[in-house]
Amino acid sequence: MSPAVRCTFTIGKLRVVTYFPDLSRYTYLPEDDGALNIGWLDDARSFPLGPPDLVFLEKLAWMCARGQRVNQTRGIHPCNLCQPIPSVWHHLETSEGTRLLGTAEIRVEAEQRYAAPDLIIHYVSDHRYQPPHEFVRAVTACNERLSMGEWQIVRRGL
Repeated sequence: MSPAVRCTFTIGKLRVVTYFPDLSRYTYLPEDDGALNIGWLDDARSFPLGPPDLVFLEKLAWMCARGQRVNQTRGIHPCNLCQPIPSVWHHLETSEGTRLLGTAEIRVEAEQRYAAPDLIIHYVSDHRYQPPHEFVRAVTACNERLSMGEWQIVRRGL
């Protein structure tokens, strides 16, 4: 197991925490697509904070709701930044229904390819995580976006 990965098990329930430093090479699942990690956060490690840009947040929400979702899993990864110990599953509300977060990854294509957990929208909106500038630029450059009505539904849930 890579030293960048921290797994924690507690009695009575399994609590797995996956951490990779931003801009490190993606190694979480066997596929090696040359992507760089973004947003694989852990409560035991500090991360940059700041207010999210609304255009970035809107486009990131689109990616997490409809975009390049990959590596869908059968389990759910809770946010271990939420205190006390996470007991709530996070989701995005869209005009098409609810999208459960913590069950997949997204890919962002630009000059570089980036891999992030779909919980990144929660980390940015609720924990003020500030991803690296190159990732923010890549997301912001995406031409896709939510409709105004759908963005209003999503914003109510964030």
